[in-house]
Amino acid sequence: MMSKIKSEGVCFYCQKKFKKAGIHRHLKKHIEERIIQNATAKSYLVKVETARAWGSSPYFLSLWINGETKMEELDYFLRAIWLECCGHLSSFKKPNNTNMRSNMFDFFEEKELPMSTKAKNALYKDLKMEYDYDFGSTTSLQITVLEEYAAKADENIVLLSRNEPLNIP
Repeated sequence: MMSKIKSEGVCFYCQKKFKKAGIHRHLKKHIEERIIQNATAKSYLVKVETARAWGSSPYFLSLWINGETKMEELDYFLRAIWLECCGHLSSFKKPNNTNMRSNMFDFFEEKELPMSTKAKNALYKDLKMEYDYDFGSTTSLQITVLEEYAAKADENIVLLSRNEPLNIP
């Protein structure tokens, strides 16, 4: 009998371990404690996970992204932590959802988002977008914006949590 793979992550603020399903709810509390309200600034709690056509992926990253951060910086971050092997091309893609809020995507007929776009011009709460790395044997990620804050993040991109090594027999 095969056991189900358990996906957990450690909160980088308090070092407690949580199941993937609960870690983002926990992280929201830490961010809300840390922020100093500033209506001119924006930041985003983002979940990044491997894209799967079936079920939920056990692999995830929890990020706090400052609104002034360019998508290019997020691209470099994802490459450094998960993807980079030999300098392949990558892209952030507009979701197929036609009900999305008017934003930077509206100015481009192509689905691809320019890497020079600032996060505050592309991200918003409940957005789900795709990220592809290497167009030969593509690795696809799904990026979900879980929360939007009227405050700066501590850094351009803060790694809040990631899945612990999986016990795969």
